[in-house]
Amino acid sequence: MVFEFPILSPRRPFERAPDLRALFVRDTDADVAAILGVASPSSLFKEPCMNVEFINPPTLSTGGFSQVVSISGGGRTLYISGQVAYDPKGNVIGNTLEEQSELCFENLRLALAAAGAEFKHIVKITVFLRDMSTARVKAFRAIRAKHFGDHKPAATIVGAPALVDDALQVEIEAVAVLP
Repeated sequence: MVFEFPILSPRRPFERAPDLRALFVRDTDADVAAILGVASPSSLFKEPCMNVEFINPPTLSTGGFSQVVSISGGGRTLYISGQVAYDPKGNVIGNTLEEQSELCFENLRLALAAAGAEFKHIVKITVFLRDMSTARVKAFRAIRAKHFGDHKPAATIVGAPALVDDALQVEIEAVAVLP
């Protein structure tokens, strides 16, 4: 493995200084592996190890979500913008909370897929509902459960007096972590 650091001339900062290769550090992969205390050079390039833990302390109420999500190790984090009941042309689809929620989850699925992710990679969702009545919240939770199944990311539902379009009733944003 070769580590080369460009050295710039102080008089001409945008030109390289004369050849100073003797100053460059040259190590083999095996030397780097030994320095880092790993078994072999190939172990330097394995996929990062990541652990995702969903925690529900018995002292807190639980539902269709997890109270805490702990992520350790490597991985790639996705922040998915709020998904609403828009078709690809920006038209609102659906008149009921249930219809719009289904399209929000479909749009969320499409956004995740574009980044190589699935619902199982979601660790947190935030939902904005125009109507926070108990019946509406229960209806939304039933739809959420249909899409997530046994996977229960951390979740927040917020009452929103307005969304980006007066015809919209729900918006869902998410955070996903991939190994």
